[in-house]
Amino acid sequence: MCQICIRNLWGTERKYNYDNLQVHHAIPLSADKNLKLDDSNLITLCEYHHYLCDRGDIPYSEVKKIIDEQNNRAKNK
Repeated sequence: MCQICIRNLWGTERKYNYDNLQVHHAIPLSADKNLKLDDSNLITLCEYHHYLCDRGDIPYSEVKKIIDEQNNRAKNK
């Protein structure tokens, strides 16, 4: 599911959105190719929220906060 939609952030229209999912690199590959498969840099987003992230409409700090939250939950399981 889109990790922004599920949190009802940034113009979410459907909370449980699993359509047109994409992987977003919080730090773009053009800036650091070493983070290509690093879980601390990846988030699943719908096409709309991916577009907003790529445009900079959703700040890196917001995306990173969600990524860190996901990784902390995974570690605590």
